[in-house]
Amino acid sequence: MSLALFGRQGSSILGVVVWVTLLLSVLLGGSIVLQGAWIMSCRSNDLEAPCRDEVDPVNSFRSQMIFGLWFVAVLSVTPM
Repeated sequence: MSLALFGRQGSSILGVVVWVTLLLSVLLGGSIVLQGAWIMSCRSNDLEAPCRDEVDPVNSFRSQMIFGLWFVAVLSVTPM
């Protein structure tokens, strides 16, 4: 989703931010789930195959849906 929304450069920057956040949370005593996520992030850190059409911008409805799905994903892993 980040590749479609932000393009290759923005998606790479977001990936680095997420990777560093996971690394810091593991080093500061994160749970086993965070450690597993960090290990999987290191193992699957390869480039994706380019899409046929990376030129067209994402319309506003799809942008809103992407942010909504990210919000739901964060809510689903946030403890109450």
